[in-house]
Amino acid sequence: MSAIVVALSSLVGGVLGVLLTHVFSIKRKQRDELAEFRLKAYVDFINAASRLVSARRVGRTADEIEELAALNDAKIRICIPD
Repeated sequence: MSAIVVALSSLVGGVLGVLLTHVFSIKRKQRDELAEFRLKAYVDFINAASRLVSARRVGRTADEIEELAALNDAKIRICIPD
């Protein structure tokens, strides 16, 4: 009887270990993807802001709306919650 209990407890422990490892790896992958997404959003924000300033300096008002749209898109992507 005790051999069966030992075998079942080790089996349950192994399955529990595998399940927890799987759950934690999925959470880590999601966190890493979100960090990468935010980093790209920050880069896009800086690029859009610099293009907007450049367009305003040289007086290209036709490009201003497009640059503002890109800037706002990047700001929204930065604000996505965890």
